[in-house]
Amino acid sequence: MATTRQDIDVLERNYYKANVQWLRAASEYATMAVMHQRTGKEHVDELTRLAVARKSALEDWQMAITGMAEVAMSELG
Repeated sequence: MATTRQDIDVLERNYYKANVQWLRAASEYATMAVMHQRTGKEHVDELTRLAVARKSALEDWQMAITGMAEVAMSELG
């Protein structure tokens, strides 16, 4: 089955969306970790929530990359 331009557009949108989500989650986690170091206050719940969000976003990004790779491989034959 041939891949349509619409299929590729959907994969690209999913990839970019997942990439932005992962970068946002990683940035929020890093910001909270720095705040935790500077203030010495406990932010364990927030750090845990952000770590889970970062992991989930990374998994979404990996799935998007895998989808794009599968399409590329199928197009190569």
